[in-house]
Amino acid sequence: TNIFPLLGWPTAFDPLEEADDLGAAIALAAARADHQVRIASNDKDFLQIVGPQIKMLRSTPKETVVVDEAWLHERWKIQPSQVADFLALIGDAVDNIPGAPGVGEKTASSLIGQFGSVDNLLNHLGEVSRPRLQEALRGHGDQIRRNLQLIRLNTIPPLPPLDTFR
Repeated sequence: TNIFPLLGWPTAFDPLEEADDLGAAIALAAARADHQVRIASNDKDFLQIVGPQIKMLRSTPKETVVVDEAWLHERWKIQPSQVADFLALIGDAVDNIPGAPGVGEKTASSLIGQFGSVDNLLNHLGEVSRPRLQEALRGHGDQIRRNLQLIRLNTIPPLPPLDTFR
């Protein structure tokens, strides 16, 4: 049972769309309509859309952190537009997406900093300085590209007018 309507809270549901895609599309539409948006979620996929008008509230048992572009840069040295590439390399256990072997946050951050994107990285593997890493990336290139497709948000599903959500 959906309790939100009973509380007077608006809801959105589309059986053909993933919840994070729908949520991201709504957040971006609200930001375009000049609203300040706060997404309370630990879903890393939403990091792709943080920006001047969209912030994320991520909670741990110890604290709640406001995530914005500065937080992303400080934590991983990446921009929101690079989040999907970063996650495609490290994987996302919550979404059951395996990362490339030997690639953790530091390595992914360094690779994205050097190459800018997964596509550019995979097209220039010969420039990766560590031979073992180069081979791991070469052997898992298809998986990394598939990860990127799974992680990248679809932010253009058809939406009802924003007034529907008030």
